[in-house]
Amino acid sequence: MADKDFLISEELESIGCKLQYPIFLSYKIQFEVAEMVSNSQLSNMRVTVERAISRVQQYEYFEGVLPYRCLPHVDKVFIIACMLCNFHTPLIQVT
Repeated sequence: MADKDFLISEELESIGCKLQYPIFLSYKIQFEVAEMVSNSQLSNMRVTVERAISRVQQYEYFEGVLPYRCLPHVDKVFIIACMLCNFHTPLIQVT
């Protein structure tokens, strides 16, 4: 999911992913019911993604400026941080 100015849909489609954009009011006065439901679901997903990002950011390694010598390892450390976040309580409760 992304905002309307985030133009990477072609790149994502080439690897089998679909980019979801929120529906914006442009020429309409109000949304149709299906559009409201879609936007609501997308908003809920966005909140969950933001919570996941904040969990990764809690690791102090990602705070501030990283030294240049750490650059080759940032991707590995990020993956490890994401894996550690998987051991936290779930972001959403499945009922």
